[in-house]
Amino acid sequence: LKQVESVGSQVGGEMYLNSLLAIGLSLALMAVYVGLRFRFKLAFGAVVSLVHDVLFTVGAFAIFGWPFDLTVLAAVLALIGYSLNDTIVIFDRVRENFRKLRKADPLEIVDISLTETLRRTFMTAGTVVVVLVALLWLGGPALQWFSVALLIGTFAGTYSSIYIATNYALMMGLDKEDFIEKPKAELVEEETFD
Repeated sequence: LKQVESVGSQVGGEMYLNSLLAIGLSLALMAVYVGLRFRFKLAFGAVVSLVHDVLFTVGAFAIFGWPFDLTVLAAVLALIGYSLNDTIVIFDRVRENFRKLRKADPLEIVDISLTETLRRTFMTAGTVVVVLVALLWLGGPALQWFSVALLIGTFAGTYSSIYIATNYALMMGLDKEDFIEKPKAELVEEETFD
């Protein structure tokens, strides 16, 4: 016997509330970041996608009765960053294509953007899966549940970046006006009538 851990009910309840607070705060800050970098419609899609990833991963642990400890919480928080990065790559391409392809409709632009980023998304997910399988196999019991959580989350994050984030943005009415640069007030010359 190398190590014994026990957590009392009060400490366990405190850890539960702190983990919910950490996840909620990270989701809220991610929404603010995406909202500032893009538009609210895309931020809403990104947050729905991130909530999906968290619920999918935590739900798998709840369904199978696997232990949820601090390493799994760290994996869930890392998953939020991974999934958001994947979603932002797609949103960058959507923004770029809205500015390039002015005559295409939003659904066509999103479809083109997803097609252009699909290879990169799958290659990134594949690389992460290879590393996580190595961690699961060679990392020992200390990294077992961390690796399992990230494996599940990588699958959910890849799926949600492609199918959920962009679909919610389209459902919110994403269109060309969301990406048109408006001139700043000080750059617009005032007309004077003499």
